[in-house]
Amino acid sequence: MIRSGTRTVITGTDILNRGGSIGSSGANGTTVIAATNDVLNASGCISGNRVAVLAGNDIVNTTLIDAAGGSSIAGNSKVQQTLIGAQGAIVSTGDMVVAAGHDLTVRGANIDAGGNAQITAGHD
Repeated sequence: MIRSGTRTVITGTDILNRGGSIGSSGANGTTVIAATNDVLNASGCISGNRVAVLAGNDIVNTTLIDAAGGSSIAGNSKVQQTLIGAQGAIVSTGDMVVAAGHDLTVRGANIDAGGNAQITAGHD
């Protein structure tokens, strides 16, 4: 967990949040995630009052899924088990900006703004 009261800023070439929580106060905090290349939020939560997720290339907000299967020794029986992780989320109680220079992908995840939302992708 990475959390502050008023301001959380994370910058880097590529940013991976796998099952973690990155945020600031929902009452008055600002959370900024800015990557030169890609931001991957996989079953993680990015939150705050004002939230900005910025990437020069791709932003992926997804929920992790792990499928495991097996076969029975006797007969043609098969067993499939699917494990679903926490829902990936980008959430603000106030305004939000999500801007990808290339693609924005959301798979089984949530983007939720309590105020205004500006969501853009340079490609798809």
